[in-house]
Amino acid sequence: MRANSILFVIGLVMIAVGVVLIVFPPVTVSLEPESYVIANHEVLNVTENSSVYFHPVVLPNMGEAEGFMVEGIAAEVGEYKFNFYVFNKTNYDLFKAGDSFTAYFETYTDFAQFSFSLMKKEEASDLYFTVEDPRVVSITVNISATLEWNEKTTIAMTVAGLSLGGFIGIIGFVPIIIAGIASLVKPKTRPSSTITQETIHKDGARAR
Repeated sequence: MRANSILFVIGLVMIAVGVVLIVFPPVTVSLEPESYVIANHEVLNVTENSSVYFHPVVLPNMGEAEGFMVEGIAAEVGEYKFNFYVFNKTNYDLFKAGDSFTAYFETYTDFAQFSFSLMKKEEASDLYFTVEDPRVVSITVNISATLEWNEKTTIAMTVAGLSLGGFIGIIGFVPIIIAGIASLVKPKTRPSSTITQETIHKDGARAR
């Protein structure tokens, strides 16, 4: 009887696990690369000491994301060299005031291929692409920049949950059926070998 009860409980547990897998299927988390164009061949004509490109970026809605990177190029059409910086607003104001500043990126070249990371997506809305020509001649610079990141995507494995949950649930009926059949089969009882007092008396009388 005890074995039947154990089999019955095991079957119920398996069925319950199967139902849980069907109702709440397992999920998998993946990182999907995403991108957003910040500057698309923007033209900066520098006729004085410096020129800046700034455009408030309205970023798309994001889920949980990480790994924010800004990549792009800045190229002078006539191959004249120039100073190129990428600031946030605070450091751009310091640069304009002639004070010490910190740039995301800076170089002196005629063609800049830049890449730098951001701590959070909001920083992408506060980028100042700045061109400075120390020779004070007219130059034209093309700027392109893209924000890239990895967005976490959660995918419910519905088919896998249905398959695995259904299989476990069906298998769970096996021990329950076995326990039910075993409980219906009555064990055979052996005949008693006990000799009664009356039998002894009868056997004694016959002996006389």
